[in-house]
Amino acid sequence: MPIMIPPTYKASLALLVQMDSEQRKAFVAAVAGAAGPLDLDELAEKVQSTTTLGRDQATQVVRMLFSLYLASQGVPFDTKTLVDGVCEVAEASGDKDLQPKDGNWRAFKDDLIALLSDEQSIGLTAKALDVRVQHEHVFGAARILTDMRPVFGREVRDCPIGSVVVHNLKITYREDGDEKDFYIALDLRDLRQLKELVERAIQKEETLKSTIARADMRFFDAESQ
Repeated sequence: MPIMIPPTYKASLALLVQMDSEQRKAFVAAVAGAAGPLDLDELAEKVQSTTTLGRDQATQVVRMLFSLYLASQGVPFDTKTLVDGVCEVAEASGDKDLQPKDGNWRAFKDDLIALLSDEQSIGLTAKALDVRVQHEHVFGAARILTDMRPVFGREVRDCPIGSVVVHNLKITYREDGDEKDFYIALDLRDLRQLKELVERAIQKEETLKSTIARADMRFFDAESQ
């Protein structure tokens, strides 16, 4: 199975490749030194401090490492095979941004293998994020469109005799990598019921957080991903 570098990760890979050897070693050490599993923001902040990368750039590189780690856990790739393949594609591309400044592919491969072999930061966090989105439909966004609809009497030439308010809930979700929309009409009673259900779900999460803490387990907060 051929290895390809997705366009969305080309810039992130270039950021890692273009680091000099000392900077990349510091990057690897920062990942290895992370105490236990970290969420995405924490890990990006930690590695950013070892490089000249901006916050957004550090986040992009970490996301790319998560993707590569998950790819290395499946068939037909193991970590070394995946790294060798990615480096071969990058080298053959002729893109100067995807070539190490010192031309030392061996050192880059060793560093990338070290990053993808770290189970306690890259590995555990990548798995946690992956488990969170393993659903047929994954929520993307929502919007409520509110309409006032007139009610006419027998003679439609006359002014409306009344009106009703209708809310349309638009939910954008992802399915098989594609974004799709779903609409549902709501009235005020429906909105109040949804509000109660959301507040109840938030309270249940707070209760489960306390349970997780008592079990001395790390909680991966969705708000920080």
